[in-house]
Amino acid sequence: HFENAASAYYMAGDLGKALSLSDIVINKLNPKSGKSEYINALAHLSIGGVPKACELLQQAINYGYTQAQVTFNQRCD
Repeated sequence: HFENAASAYYMAGDLGKALSLSDIVINKLNPKSGKSEYINALAHLSIGGVPKACELLQQAINYGYTQAQVTFNQRCD
């Protein structure tokens, strides 16, 4: 539920809540699906945190979250 809420907050433009909720999933629940890393990366890109975003996108890719590859290729190469 945290992951879906983080996604909704990101889409609504509340980057702070998107970051905090996706951080909970990454750091405490750790499902290794890549979705929370992707959401967190998108929020970091929106606030100028490119190095952290690229690190998170790479983690998402490593977990098999294929959607992250396009963003990684566009913003991190």
